[in-house]
Amino acid sequence: MLLAPVHLVALNRPWRPAGRVETHSDVSVLRSRTFFAAAAAGTLVTLAEYASLISLVPLVLARGSSAATAAWVLGLGGAGQVAGRLAYPALSRGLGTRMRVSTISGAVALTIAALAIVPGPAVLLVLLSVLAGAARGLFTLVGATIVSDLWGAARFASLNGAFGAPLAVGSALGPLAGAWIAQMVGGFPICFVVLALAATAGAVLFAAAIPDGATGAHTMPDRDPVVDRLPENS
Repeated sequence: MLLAPVHLVALNRPWRPAGRVETHSDVSVLRSRTFFAAAAAGTLVTLAEYASLISLVPLVLARGSSAATAAWVLGLGGAGQVAGRLAYPALSRGLGTRMRVSTISGAVALTIAALAIVPGPAVLLVLLSVLAGAARGLFTLVGATIVSDLWGAARFASLNGAFGAPLAVGSALGPLAGAWIAQMVGGFPICFVVLALAATAGAVLFAAAIPDGATGAHTMPDRDPVVDRLPENS
C-alpha cells in the first residue's frame, strides 16, 4: 500500500532508450576470465565479512569482555553499515570501478585484521566494529553495482543472478566457516587473521580482474569494456 502511490507517480514515465543492442552474448561474459575472477573475489570477501560478523561476539567474549559489551560492539556495527551505504554514492562518483571495488574490499580486510589484533578497550572495539560495519555496507553496494559497471544494464538480470549465486553461498557458509576456522586454529583472534587474509586475497583478485578501462558509470556503455578485450573464441 505504501509503495503503490510511489509506483503510480514515478514508474509511469518513459524509460531512456538503452541505445545500441549489445552484440556479445551472456555466455561470452560468463565464460570470461574477468567474470570468473570477479565472482571468486566477491565470494572470498563475502565469506570473510559474514564469518567475522557472526564470530564478533565470541571474539569479544573470548577476550574477557561482558556479554553486554559484546552486544554493544555487534549492535553498533549495524549503524556503521548504514553509514557506509550512505557514503557509497560519493565514492561511486569519485572513483572508477577498479579502484572503488578493490579499495572497499581492502577496507573489509583491514577492519577484520584490526579486530583480530586489538584486544580492547571496549570503546576501541566499538569504533572498530562501526568501521567494519561501514566497510560491509559499502561492499554490499559493490555487489549490487559491479555487474552493471562492467557489462552494462541490458543483461543485468541474468548476469547479476549468475554473479550473485556464489556470493550468496559465501554468505550462507560464513557462520559455519567462522566457527570451523576458530576450532581449527585454536581461537577466534587467529580466526580473524585467517578471514582478513581471505578478504585481502579477494581485494587483490578484484584489482587484477577488473580492467583499467572500466569507468564505473552506471549507464549502458557504447561498448562493453570487458568483453571487447576478450579473444573472439573466448
